Amino acid sequence: MGAVIVLTVNQAAVGLILFGLVMLAIEALLPTFGVLGVGGLVVLLLGVVVLVDAQGPNIAVSGALILAMAVVAVVLAITVLAMAIRAARRRPVGGDSELVGKVTEVSALQSDNACAGWVQLHGEQWQIRCDAPMQQGEQVKVLARRGVQLEVAAAKPPAGA
Repeated sequence: MGAVIVLTVNQAAVGLILFGLVMLAIEALLPTFGVLGVGGLVVLLLGVVVLVDAQGPNIAVSGALILAMAVVAVVLAITVLAMAIRAARRRPVGGDSELVGKVTEVSALQSDNACAGWVQLHGEQWQIRCDAPMQQGEQVKVLARRGVQLEVAAAKPPAGA
């Protein structure tokens, strides 16, 4: 006849595990530079260690299981941190920083203002403004973006200047 073993769960340990998981989730969403992640791992492992109140001389949570969980959690945290660092170092592929410095051709000018017109850039038509008069077909360099309008300047200085 088999013996029935009752394992009681420590409620404080369940709370520690949940708190550790919340800290890891917050680490994934906020730039805390690993502080919450490391703290979350420590709290999570502490909760796992004290989770089961074993009542009996030969009943215990396997140390190998706890170690395996810790190793997997640390490897996962290091992997995510390394990916975040690589993503932060990458040059942006969109937005204002992608537009500024680009050279493009003036596609059209306003009929009443030679300092305003339009260009095609990154597959979009942009309204442009320049301090000096421009000509259609002239190469201009993007200096800044102001809402839906680009500030430009001549890409090459005028001949004779």
